[in-house]
Amino acid sequence: MTYLERKLGLAQQRFTSLMLQSVKGSTDQLDSSVRTLHSSTEILIKSSKRLEYLTSLLFLVAAISVVVSLEAAVLPKDLLLPISILSLVAVGLMLIPYWRLVRKIQLRP
Repeated sequence: MTYLERKLGLAQQRFTSLMLQSVKGSTDQLDSSVRTLHSSTEILIKSSKRLEYLTSLLFLVAAISVVVSLEAAVLPKDLLLPISILSLVAVGLMLIPYWRLVRKIQLRP
């Protein structure tokens, strides 16, 4: 083997070593970025679920206020309290399946 062939072989080994180091650095950086993305995605999903829950709650409160306002406008004063209480109980009973659904969604991984 001549001197130039040995020198070429050493240069190729050095080049391969540098390429492997570069690939390892890129892999480590990509791994770190993926972890950060995963963490951010988990936070976004939790925030989205909370926002969905609070929006549903807001619609519920709005619906209850509309029902109470209509009752106050339509019903005579002596029937207003018992009918309002019955309406709130009915709304509460209708919410039971909704709460189960919300809990089921929140418990999913």
